[in-house]
Amino acid sequence: MAAELPNQNLCLSMLSCLIFTMIIVFKLISNRGSNKLNLPPCPPKLPIIGNLHQMGTFSHRSLGSFSDKYGPLMLLQLGQIPTLVISSANIVREMVTNSDMAFSYRPLMTVAEIYFHGGKDVSFGPYGEDWRYKRKISVVEFLSLKKVRSFQFVREEEVSNLVNKIREACMKKNAPVNLVKMLNATTWNINFRCVFGRKYESLDDKSNRFGELVMKMLSHFREFSFGDYFPSLWWMDFVTGLVPKVKANFRELDAFVNHEIEQRKSEKRNTDEDKDFVDILVELQQDDDMPDIGLSLASIKTLIIM
Repeated sequence: MAAELPNQNLCLSMLSCLIFTMIIVFKLISNRGSNKLNLPPCPPKLPIIGNLHQMGTFSHRSLGSFSDKYGPLMLLQLGQIPTLVISSANIVREMVTNSDMAFSYRPLMTVAEIYFHGGKDVSFGPYGEDWRYKRKISVVEFLSLKKVRSFQFVREEEVSNLVNKIREACMKKNAPVNLVKMLNATTWNINFRCVFGRKYESLDDKSNRFGELVMKMLSHFREFSFGDYFPSLWWMDFVTGLVPKVKANFRELDAFVNHEIEQRKSEKRNTDEDKDFVDILVELQQDDDMPDIGLSLASIKTLIIM
């Protein structure tokens, strides 16, 4: 037994030296790799969650405080996702001007993948011929100066109605005026008249639920998704109930939009002034001179919901 002790001590010493050498080699390789990549500064992070614990209720304020300390270009580790944060207008201008192709792709979020038919929209869709065609439609048909001016009468009428409602409410003594509700109704009416050709307040009970579905959709985008920050834990979104309730809301929203599209295909507007966004998209889909990529039904739905 006494003869075996020196051998055991020798083995332990060799094992310790080997572990120490491996740590040094790993450290040197890590430092060399980080220097080669020349990564932006990063706030101190925790294992697994990274910098998620440092993001407060108002994420823009947290990012602003980080930017004041670490500069306009920094790298955050949000769960398993390395995220580059830019808070300088000059850097963003250079990025979209000289390197727009490198930064054109946006990761598809869990909620967006459901509501936008797997990335059929302009915001989250992959860059390519199909994306360029949809972007052209959005700019030319919806955001052009001519189209914006064509809906000027809608904005003027709804704002005038808002002013009249406020005036009438103020004439009632000691009666509260809910400006938030009035402003929301005005915004909804403008959007609905531009997209669907009629006022939100004038819709029937079934269609009136569309506003509630859209508000639910917006609230779903603000909820935490495990799949967005920990792709290996995507199944947790089913456990928490996020995916089931998003899919349930999507089915109702999709049914309403699909009904509007089918109704417009059976109608015919006489003049361009009578056409709303749904009419324009349906007309583009039925156009025989469209390029090969065309507009699928899913693409039309996503452009309407956006």
